[in-house]
Amino acid sequence: MKGHKIISVGEDLSPSRGVDRVKPDPTMKPSLEAQYKELASKREPFLSRAKRLTKLTLPYLFNDNDSGEDQGEGYTQNGWQSLGAQGHTHLANKLAQTWFPSGRNFFKLSFTDDAKAALFEEGIKDVQLMEMLAAAEQRAQLYDQQIQGYLAWVSAAEHLIGSGNCMLYMPPEDDDNLIMYPLDRYVVQRSKSGKVLKMILEEEKVVAEFDEATRATIKAKKPGCKDSESIPVYTCMKWDKSDKKYVITSEVVETEIGKEQRVTAKNNPFIILVWKRLYGESYGRPLLEMIAGDLFVYQFLSKAIAKGCALMAEVKFLVRRGSATTPEKHAKAESGEYIYGEEGDISVVQLEKYGDYQTVQSVMEVYARRIGIAFLLGSAVRRDAERVTTVEIRQDALELETTLGGTYSQIAANGQLPYARLLLKRIGFKIGESDVTPVITTGIGALGKAGELDKLVQFSEMMSIPNGWSPEAQGRMKWSDYMTMIAANLNMEAPWLLTEDEYNQKVAAQQQAAQQQAMQEAAAKAAPQLMKGDS
Repeated sequence: MKGHKIISVGEDLSPSRGVDRVKPDPTMKPSLEAQYKELASKREPFLSRAKRLTKLTLPYLFNDNDSGEDQGEGYTQNGWQSLGAQGHTHLANKLAQTWFPSGRNFFKLSFTDDAKAALFEEGIKDVQLMEMLAAAEQRAQLYDQQIQGYLAWVSAAEHLIGSGNCMLYMPPEDDDNLIMYPLDRYVVQRSKSGKVLKMILEEEKVVAEFDEATRATIKAKKPGCKDSESIPVYTCMKWDKSDKKYVITSEVVETEIGKEQRVTAKNNPFIILVWKRLYGESYGRPLLEMIAGDLFVYQFLSKAIAKGCALMAEVKFLVRRGSATTPEKHAKAESGEYIYGEEGDISVVQLEKYGDYQTVQSVMEVYARRIGIAFLLGSAVRRDAERVTTVEIRQDALELETTLGGTYSQIAANGQLPYARLLLKRIGFKIGESDVTPVITTGIGALGKAGELDKLVQFSEMMSIPNGWSPEAQGRMKWSDYMTMIAANLNMEAPWLLTEDEYNQKVAAQQQAAQQQAMQEAAAKAAPQLMKGDS
């Protein structure tokens, strides 16, 4: 063609040849959207596995419809059984109830030894310190109820069992509830030791929710965008090694919005949880992965029985060729009516497989029992009552700990402890962690303040043991040493116990008061006699 030069393959296109080459700027930082897509490829094997496994139990945990429309029809449960769903929800609720016992605080505050010594010098008693901390614990529990924390933790337990990963977020506004993000909403990068180095969250937000300046930027980069439309917002949390803090930034349409935040690891509003993490992996492995074989077999056998029963329920008649009985007369005949024919002209076709399905049913019972053990369906430790004792809750915790192989305590330490710090920060707890530290009281140990009362009950039982001894043995008892020994073995603080000096002073004061009382009574008796002698 005239006026056009054909460029051959491999020809130099440098500026000296008259063609401009666009070079990428090496200093340009990739957008959060690009970083998210890059890390999403490494997340894909874990996410695909989670979607496949949760279809056997709770398929609604992940939505396969990425178009954003018909969210309720984005998944299908091609299952033939509900045992997986029953066990999944049962274990999730059992975990949440043991993490957050009803009517009890899941953590307690404790003064450090240095803080206690300083407060004692100021004349503040130990009992007064306990009252101060108990008030803060109560306010934190009320705030947890206000932001619907329990519901978010139940949802987190469901996702931890199904996908092995989830993330909780405490919004900065006081009127917002605790948010739980599933695995398909964020990507994460960890060090070999498991420390979170980077997290990028993707969520949808309506354009009308942004401020005016941000809306103008969005419409400039996306012409024709309406206020009712939803666009993706990316939030990045990255560890700054030099500053020892996490840097939190947000972007929309490749433009940074909001203010940059810098938070310490203890004040991080994002709590990223895993069920069980292997060395070198950034994502966790779920419980369903451990019992996937049993679930698949139970699903297969359930499908076989369901289809077999459907076939056995069908009723079909076989007519012998050349028979005297016609199918029309046979079909129209009423019950008890006489029709012409011979026996065997019409027969019923049946699926003679009852014995085979009995074998399948017995095999299914074996797999159902194994699945029930994995989901703790057979346990009846917790009573269905309003008031449940600390011993029963401790038994639940022990069962979870031994069955789940330490995962329960791992989540209690890596999830509940940061959550307790966030709650204390929200209620305006002024005392720093150098003076007061939150201690998670769920787990195998005593739970909450009721655990301290449980220790007191054990202390009382041990104190009653010497009452059955002989008088000679009781006379040789050092009660102060015995009580101190019992309290130490129960790991119980007993500030209400008198020391040896305090007890001796108390006894001396009582003896002195008794002597004064005896002298006054003697003087009162002698006074009338003295008056008679004077007369």
